[in-house]
Amino acid sequence: MKFHTIILGAGPSGLAAALAASESGANVAVIDDNFTTGGQIWRGGAHQQKDPRAQAMWTELNNRNHVHFYFQSKVIQAHSGTDA
Repeated sequence: MKFHTIILGAGPSGLAAALAASESGANVAVIDDNFTTGGQIWRGGAHQQKDPRAQAMWTELNNRNHVHFYFQSKVIQAHSGTDA
């Protein structure tokens, strides 16, 4: 699959960037090395609830079929002009 935008990190700023990029209809990939969204703000364990605004953003992104999440993944190398 070819992406217009690739975002590294599914924390608050990564989710905001994905939302902004996807509003134009771009195919977006969000890559994070964790098993879920949240970045550093949700490291309090399973009992900690997500911020309602961040949860709403996650729900909105999940409903967009041109936004793709890749969890437990890392980018090792990228080259200009190659397909992601």
